[in-house]
Amino acid sequence: MISENTYLNEYPLNLLIDVYEQAGIPFDPACYAMTEDQRNGLEQAVFSLSARLQRFLRKRYLEGQSCRAIAVSEDISEARVRTALHRLLKNLSRPENMDLIQNGLQIVLEKQKAAIAGIVDDPRAEKITLEQLNLTVRSYNLLKAAELFTVKDILKSEQEGRLSAIRLLGEQGRKEVLAKAEAAMVKDGDAS
Repeated sequence: MISENTYLNEYPLNLLIDVYEQAGIPFDPACYAMTEDQRNGLEQAVFSLSARLQRFLRKRYLEGQSCRAIAVSEDISEARVRTALHRLLKNLSRPENMDLIQNGLQIVLEKQKAAIAGIVDDPRAEKITLEQLNLTVRSYNLLKAAELFTVKDILKSEQEGRLSAIRLLGEQGRKEVLAKAEAAMVKDGDAS
């Protein structure tokens, strides 16, 4: 999963300080040692950013360029660079990304698998159909073509790694489907 040309091998503490500050979480760099799994989680969070924001991250935090230098090299205003950097920190400080950064990739994946396993065994998962999830047309059509008609089908597919293999669904579509399936289970549980 980690590429050889990754620029995350030596992450500067100033990025972590800024991300934790944006999230409102106390961070003491003197007491912090990043594990390999946390580094993988940080890499996963960074890869969720657009290519443009990844480029700005590299220039600002790894190359140490000022906002003005980035603006000149990107041929944009300094204000747009500051806005992009703010957006970058805001994205990295989202709860799902902070979970990756704080706990590490493997731990987060194991928690997700355990949560899915608990839902798949729930008899309500068979009763909630694709139509009840209010998915985007694209996601709905792709799941229907893959013959996934209920929440149970979707979650079982995710457990087996088939959901992410659905052509054209993509990571964003996968996240949407899983979030709506989970929300439907919670909503159905509240109605019961």
